[in-house]
Amino acid sequence: MWVVWKTRNSVVFDNAAVSVPKTMHHIKSTIWQWLNMSPKAMELREEMQFTDLIHGWRYIMVEDSSVQGP
Repeated sequence: MWVVWKTRNSVVFDNAAVSVPKTMHHIKSTIWQWLNMSPKAMELREEMQFTDLIHGWRYIMVEDSSVQGP
């Protein structure tokens, strides 16, 4: 939500253009940065790479770590 809010503010106050792919990339990179907020998240981050999040984020953002991506 933070990225969406900041993007909205840029559009409203700075007349910025919205790029959906750029916004999605920013959301995913923010999630990646925030994955160091708890010990469990740090363990998950050690098993993944940022490209895994970019290309297969639906499989990473699940509670059950036994779910495997393509």
